[in-house]
Amino acid sequence: AHTVSAMIPTGHGLFLSNSMPIRDMDMYAAASIQDDFYEIGTNRGASGIDGIVATAAGFARGIAHITTLIIGDVALIHDLNSLLLVAKNPVPLVIIVINNAGGGIFSFLPIATHTDIFEPFWGTPHNTDFRAGALFAGLRYILTEKLNDFTTAYQAALGFAQKENASVIIEVRTDRTANLDEHKRLQALIASRLEAAAQ
Repeated sequence: AHTVSAMIPTGHGLFLSNSMPIRDMDMYAAASIQDDFYEIGTNRGASGIDGIVATAAGFARGIAHITTLIIGDVALIHDLNSLLLVAKNPVPLVIIVINNAGGGIFSFLPIATHTDIFEPFWGTPHNTDFRAGALFAGLRYILTEKLNDFTTAYQAALGFAQKENASVIIEVRTDRTANLDEHKRLQALIASRLEAAAQ
């Protein structure tokens, strides 16, 4: 979220899926984001995550600007058929799918301590092949697992969108446990910095 908010070009659209993407952007966006002029959208949906890809495609077309969509893996699975819409959309989408093999937001809740039921009913792990989804729709696809790789991939995707009018899927593979630990580390760091500044 921080990297995208720092890199997204002025005038582009930004569409945030529910669950962790919108929360992470709210918490960790670059401070300079307020000085940039681009449209930001989101859609709650009936269950929070349904129809996100379709809505982002419509949003991009409505503002007539290349749009970056940050979406979780479960939300993308719920709207895979809309990748066909993206492929035909006259305005490109750069789709960043955070693949942590399930519902990452639930790791933050007390239910996560009930290991006997957490994975099948809350974590909902999957083995979805997003590369196959991109091929199915005729979209470009880039896989990343490290931040440096993601930065390069996002720059490349923006280039494809601008120069070739092509939509791109960037899959960011992460780990739910590592994600939870990193959030705790960042929150502790932020709290300590605020306490130090207040003294």
